[in-house]
Amino acid sequence: MDYQRVARWRTKNASGILVTVSDGLAFWRKVGIDPIRIETSAGGFLTLRCYFSGSPTFLGSLGRIDVIRTERALARWLAMEGATGHDLARASTWPRIVDRARAGDLEIVVDVGDDPSFGPINNSYSPDFVADRLTQGPCNVDIYDVADARKLLADVAQWAGDDKARRMLADSHPLGRLLSQLSQRTPRMAQAWHPSSRVPPRQAIATEAEQFRELVNDLRARFRVHPEGRS
Repeated sequence: MDYQRVARWRTKNASGILVTVSDGLAFWRKVGIDPIRIETSAGGFLTLRCYFSGSPTFLGSLGRIDVIRTERALARWLAMEGATGHDLARASTWPRIVDRARAGDLEIVVDVGDDPSFGPINNSYSPDFVADRLTQGPCNVDIYDVADARKLLADVAQWAGDDKARRMLADSHPLGRLLSQLSQRTPRMAQAWHPSSRVPPRQAIATEAEQFRELVNDLRARFRVHPEGRS
């Protein structure tokens, strides 16, 4: 397969505006399963995720996520070892993915655009980056990065049955409450962390920053990394 080939489809985004998407991206939207990229301090990893009746399900099993570093390697793995033996194999559209992978026509495309049904989406996540920025203080964190990282961690926790992570990410927990505030940038938060405040911002969230780093480390520990094989 020529991975540089870009056939394109015209569709409407959430605002009713015609947009152009590649045929590879159109395929993933049709089957309802998303390739996602997770950037870590050890580099980027690719995997798949979908939602069964609103519940997240990842490429993996028993709380371990199957990840591979490159698009080509993931497509090859799905055609062979990854064709069965994981939670996504029960998806009704899974055979279409395996068939396309075995034919050499599966293009791994991470969606970071507009979905015609759900609006703007981003399937690329950088939880390590957010953890690093949190240690520098709340004003150093991008609100969208925070929201995306929290969503990824929450999805994994729900799928894996991780009660500790779900409890820490809930709004009733100091960490979850902080992440909500960072995502909203509330006036009350801005006043509390103003430079004139008696408590330096970095110290004010030191415990929560450490807890977030712990969740990110737990996420990486779930990775089941597969070799890339031939190029």
